[in-house]
Amino acid sequence: MTERIVYIKQPSDTIIKSKAYKKLGQLDKGILATISDETLLATTKKTELPQLLYFSPDSYENAIRELSPAEVEDALRKRLHWSEGLLNHAWNWLFRRERRNVAWAAVALDKASEKKTAQLETQFADGLNILARLTGENRYEVVKLTDMLDFVLEGESELIRRLSWLASKPLPQPLEITSDLRQSLEQTIETRRCYLREIGEILKQLGRPEFANYIPPPTGVGVVLFVTPRDNTIIRRFQVRRQNYVEWQEGVVAVWKSNEVADLKKRGKRITVLFLDKGDFRKNLFQLTKAQQYREFRQRYSEGEEKLQPVSRIWEHFNTLHLNQVLLKLNTLVRARDTKETSVVSLLEKQMAEEMAALRSRLASHPSWLEPSATATFAGLQDAEKQWTLDAALFAKLAQRMGDAFRHQKFTALVESKR
Repeated sequence: MTERIVYIKQPSDTIIKSKAYKKLGQLDKGILATISDETLLATTKKTELPQLLYFSPDSYENAIRELSPAEVEDALRKRLHWSEGLLNHAWNWLFRRERRNVAWAAVALDKASEKKTAQLETQFADGLNILARLTGENRYEVVKLTDMLDFVLEGESELIRRLSWLASKPLPQPLEITSDLRQSLEQTIETRRCYLREIGEILKQLGRPEFANYIPPPTGVGVVLFVTPRDNTIIRRFQVRRQNYVEWQEGVVAVWKSNEVADLKKRGKRITVLFLDKGDFRKNLFQLTKAQQYREFRQRYSEGEEKLQPVSRIWEHFNTLHLNQVLLKLNTLVRARDTKETSVVSLLEKQMAEEMAALRSRLASHPSWLEPSATATFAGLQDAEKQWTLDAALFAKLAQRMGDAFRHQKFTALVESKR
């Protein structure tokens, strides 16, 4: 039975009267509880629908770990505001879960018997198509093909910049590159340069000659650093630029350009990389309380202090960058087929065959997005796929209850595509 974490207002809720829930705690005039999907949907009035706070008990436990009772209350109040955009968050939840399932399929494929191989290959490819759909829905339908290819070109440029920085020496602490990782980075950079040239040539044929022989500009990449000690100059920099930053311990956590690191060191600053993906940092700023943010900082900083920074975090960043580009190309391929640009279709199909094979191979060796407790077996993946369908079905019904016909149709279509 699937369970969710909800906030139920007192005293008029049907659910409270039926006692079909497990109470976890009290918050203001309501309760925090665990309930099943069936119970969640049992309410007949929109006004009685409980607020869904966490999509799984594990998500809740992870959110409140290491927090004091007062800090847990603050986190729950923050989450109540978060739940106002529930259906948008549900879409992101499905993306993260499907991404995990794609990695799961890659690992299972590496160990599968001949009998299971064909099904797992289909699940891997179908999973990527669903991820492309989740990222491209209502985003690219009216975008011109040449503009889509422009996005692809910039994506290749960003990949080259980021992978080149990771392959450079020396990296700020606690980043360390193993020999196999460096080799994979260097090989991938050369492949991306080839793709860049091919996309540039196609754009030239489509009337955009300025992209032929395109060379990415040598700009730094954004990375989240913990810089100590902090001073008024650093704080003023972010205030003037209206950029997000967090004062923590004796330093400041913020997004810097990688080419600014050398200057910071010359000024006597100590540099620690906390996030490779600035998007993760920005998401935490808006979704987490200060106590939760500081907890994340402590974990990442202590890994650096103890030289325990896992190389797997770098592999995960590498895989995430690659996956994002694969999904952009899949959406571009859809547009190319719609417009019947056969030369573009031919090129993207060739690149996608290579891309998907490379991503699958890397995920099999260095699986990202899988929980430590996950058993990457064929049976485990099938259970995860069923749970994904149950999640999407719940979101479709919630959208219907909330009177959102558009999202109800979108979630229902996802359920049908998975079936």
